[in-house]
Amino acid sequence: MYFIPNTQTFVKMTKLKIFAVFALSLLMAVTVSAQSYTFKVVGSKGSNTVGGQAVKIGTQLSDDQLVEVTGDYLGLVYKDGRPLELRTKGSYKVKDLVAKLGKSSSLANKYISLVADELSQDNGATASKSRSQHMKKTGSVTRSLGSVQVLLPTRSTVYGQKVAIKWFLKEGKIKSDDVKEYVVYLTDLADQVLYSQSTKTESIVIDAKNEKLKDQKMFIVKIVPVRQDGSKFEELAAIDGNVIEKMELEEGKAINDELATINEPGAEASALSKLIEARFFEERELFSDAICAYEKVLELSGGLEAYNEMYKSFLYRNGMTKEAFADASEGTNKGNK
Repeated sequence: MYFIPNTQTFVKMTKLKIFAVFALSLLMAVTVSAQSYTFKVVGSKGSNTVGGQAVKIGTQLSDDQLVEVTGDYLGLVYKDGRPLELRTKGSYKVKDLVAKLGKSSSLANKYISLVADELSQDNGATASKSRSQHMKKTGSVTRSLGSVQVLLPTRSTVYGQKVAIKWFLKEGKIKSDDVKEYVVYLTDLADQVLYSQSTKTESIVIDAKNEKLKDQKMFIVKIVPVRQDGSKFEELAAIDGNVIEKMELEEGKAINDELATINEPGAEASALSKLIEARFFEERELFSDAICAYEKVLELSGGLEAYNEMYKSFLYRNGMTKEAFADASEGTNKGNK
């Protein structure tokens, strides 16, 4: 006995078959498309080309292509997320570059994918465009007493041995032309000065391994502007300061273990590996460590503009620029009305 479908059932079955064939074709097309490139360009400095065309961020390279590196730097990401940097001028077959790749973990691939996505979306865009796309103000920076606004949370933790500090003069307090320099003080909880350093800039990186700080678990950052005649605008006791704590040994070991899975053992630091670190630190709100990583990124890449824009975007979205702080404060004021 055979089942003979009626006309309505037959039409439904035919539609189902057509839909199944369409869905399968679409899945195959997506799969082929996802695997149609070998590397993606995430950084380029100088006149690097492929197929006679200048490469740019987001350019996809396939196995059968030839890359001409005539510039100073070319940053690539393999289709599985592993990074590769080329600094030696010459011609490279894309399929041969795969052999130059190191090992990589799923954690490393996660962060390099985030980096690659942001770079590709911005495509070397200006900081203003980058900010509008990626801004996630955390509200981590809080308003402080005194004439200087330190761009740090009231209390923060540092993993590494470098402490990065940024600040700006508050409007209406002191004119910048009247400031000769700034003195950065690190004090203990009793306001006793542990360390001090003068600078003419509005940022500084302090080595926490120095003799006066190496045994301190915690210290307070206070910044005092100095007049042209050498006198101080305000007394240390009038400033509330920002507390910085060194990470506890157990937590630091956990971070260290994770970093060991991100960075290939024995591998030399690269701009891309430091970009991965910067993302890693930002996710854990280790902002000082992220700043130090970004500074190293710029040093290793020769100040590549796309990486510099990423750095600016990071600072802005975490409220660590004068502009971002003002925007965050304005948004808070509007919300309170």
